[in-house]
Amino acid sequence: MKKIAGIAFIACIIGIIGIVFFREDLFAIGDYEKITENKTFDASNIEALDVAVNVADTTIEQSADSSIHVHLVGKVSERTQKQMKYEVYEEAGTVIIQLNQTGAQWFNFSILPSLSFNKLDLVIQLPDKMFKKLMLSSDVAELNILYGDFQSVNITSDVGDIQIENTKTSQVTIEADDGDIDIENGLGSWEITSDVGDTDISLDTWNNDVLIYTNVGEIDVELPVLPNQFKMDLASDVGEVETTGIPQSREASDDDNVYLEIGADGPLLQLKSDVGDVGVSVE
Repeated sequence: MKKIAGIAFIACIIGIIGIVFFREDLFAIGDYEKITENKTFDASNIEALDVAVNVADTTIEQSADSSIHVHLVGKVSERTQKQMKYEVYEEAGTVIIQLNQTGAQWFNFSILPSLSFNKLDLVIQLPDKMFKKLMLSSDVAELNILYGDFQSVNITSDVGDIQIENTKTSQVTIEADDGDIDIENGLGSWEITSDVGDTDISLDTWNNDVLIYTNVGEIDVELPVLPNQFKMDLASDVGEVETTGIPQSREASDDDNVYLEIGADGPLLQLKSDVGDVGVSVE
């Protein structure tokens, strides 16, 4: 009972501190500014995208034409609008998008659900074209890549879920501090590092190395078929390691970690979780 009371007391203190620091946003009813920014680029000379957002959910989707469209929509308090710096421009074949909010609010108060908080959405629409590179970084935001064709993708995220689907990639690197990662119909090589959060990935083909490391979180990988030659290195310090549809002639240690090598070559699937289950299944 004392423990519960202590937790409640700490939560109350955090709430009071939050109200003190963000009182202007909390009680700015009717004082929100609507944001609508649009920019269009000719995609013919664009080879890369460099996107850095402080606090704005970001979605990449298919364009209805052959141009690149960038939309920023939402509403923010007058104070937040004054703190915002938003830039969209092209430089040396790269579309650069930067959204920065100094003193940005990074949490909401569930005890006050009726209040409206700052909410921004960045939508990037891409045509049917292969781009050399996508660089995407965020502080607190959900990242949804729903369409695109990229040789290289580099994502860094502090807080927020990451979703990638219907996207052609040759090489992807993801570094996430806190948030779930969901990949559907993945292509190419993958290197994912996560501190806290579950990682789910389904591959269309497994021809390249897939490396996934997490401190706290489950890892689940779904493969279409097994290549003739491959290596698997599956490990969890605190959690179970399970495989479905994988040949049973494999080496397993006393702690149920799995190392499997078929042939002398082929792609590597290396999954390691400090705390969390690890699973691999073949359709």
